[in-house]
Amino acid sequence: KNTTAFTPGQIPLYTAVTGTSTITSWTEYRAWVQPTVVAGKLARVIASDANITLTWSEAANDILQFTSGVSLTATRNVVVPLAARQWTVYNGTTGAQSLQFIGASGTGITVANGKRAIIYADGANVVRVTADV
Repeated sequence: KNTTAFTPGQIPLYTAVTGTSTITSWTEYRAWVQPTVVAGKLARVIASDANITLTWSEAANDILQFTSGVSLTATRNVVVPLAARQWTVYNGTTGAQSLQFIGASGTGITVANGKRAIIYADGANVVRVTADV
C-alpha cells in the first residue's frame, strides 16, 4: 500500500518488488521471526588438526567453547562471521596450542590454551574486549 516507506505507527512486515503481474522478490522485516542471537553455548570439538569455520547458526551462540579430539600441533584459526557480534570464548583444546579468532578477512585475536576471553567482531575485524583469564 505504501510505496515509499513503512507507515508510521504500524509494525513493518515485508517489502515487495513487483513486476507487471507478479511479485518478483520480497524482504521480511519481522525481527521476532528468527532471533539473530541465541543465548546459549556452543561446545565444538575440533576433530582434526586444522582450521575451522563456524556456521552462522554456530556463531549465533553467546558462548563458544572449543575442545579437540586430536592434539593440535600449531595455532589454529577459528573463522567467525564478520557481523557485529560479541562472544565469550574458551580454548580447551589438547596440545597446548592457541586458537586465533578471525573473520574471512581483517585482523583477529589469539586466545591461549586453557584461557577464556571476550571478543568482538565489528564487521571487519575481531578484537579483544577483555584479557585472557
